[in-house]
Amino acid sequence: MPEVAILGAGQGGCALAADLTLKGHKVNLFNRTKERIGAIERNGGIDISGVAGDGKGLPGLLTTEISRAIDGVETIFVPVPAYGQRFLADACAPHLRAGQRLILTPGYGGTIELYKIFKAKMISGIIVAETVTLPYGCRFLGPASVTINNFFVPKIAALPSRDNGDIVDNVKTYVDVRGGTNVLEVAIRNPNLIIHPPPVLLNLGCLERNEGIFNVYDEGMSPSVLKCMEALDREVMSLTSAIGGKPIRIEDLYEEFGCGLVYRMDLSSEKKGKEWLFQERFITEDIPYGLVFLESLCEKLRVSCPVTSALINVADSIRSTNYRKEGRNLQNLGIHVESRDQLVRFVEQGN
Repeated sequence: MPEVAILGAGQGGCALAADLTLKGHKVNLFNRTKERIGAIERNGGIDISGVAGDGKGLPGLLTTEISRAIDGVETIFVPVPAYGQRFLADACAPHLRAGQRLILTPGYGGTIELYKIFKAKMISGIIVAETVTLPYGCRFLGPASVTINNFFVPKIAALPSRDNGDIVDNVKTYVDVRGGTNVLEVAIRNPNLIIHPPPVLLNLGCLERNEGIFNVYDEGMSPSVLKCMEALDREVMSLTSAIGGKPIRIEDLYEEFGCGLVYRMDLSSEKKGKEWLFQERFITEDIPYGLVFLESLCEKLRVSCPVTSALINVADSIRSTNYRKEGRNLQNLGIHVESRDQLVRFVEQGN
């Protein structure tokens, strides 16, 4: 089996590392800090449970040295939040070799940032790609234990999109994926755009009163909140059409993933609010790297997005920050185009 590197030992990285190891792949697992690597070493591997079965996967290499992790590896998965992608791109850039593939799982448009970084550093021959979401719905049970609740079959696209065929064939060696139109379609179809900001922002009172213990996937998705999510979803679908992709409702997107509406949990009354702790990245990732990117594309392509803009404004006010300034948008990415055709040509051809 080909050797694969995984950069980041969060819940997605650990799930991927354990699953691929148990399937017979040789895996190198990198993490920036020693704590997680140390926990896995002490445990003798990563315990895995859930739909992937029960087992313990011990990657062939556990390291905090990124040069060792990617040396001689053909495929490099980067399952980290969007705000960690630039750090890893800069860290691995001096050690990359032509022919390697970097897969952001998910990307939120991170392929554009990586493409620009590597081009500025005059690194050529690297294929960068991103998926809509992780290939798993997973959660940590402990520092070296992860459970996989669902398998997803996400879309994937490369930048430039002429490499889509190559990247689909390569990644299918490891996890199930399907080809997307281009990285713009894949970036904006991340379901977290829809299922995180609206229920979190519209339920902040309950979240704060309960010190973050509040299940936004069940208790938070009241009829009014679902209407807001549906309105946001319509904006995403309009933009998807504008960039040449296939618009799909979030309900149908989850059917495409092959898992159904897992984000709307059916918890019994005695369990409500007791099994879910608010995750900060639902704001710090999904708004500056998700909604801000979505809004910048809508503005460029003249697609109306009042709900998107309103959610960003609310997040700015409660956090006393400017997510448009610090987040990911066309201006911050250095993408200066005047028309839809120029934008699509960039993601298709890389220039």
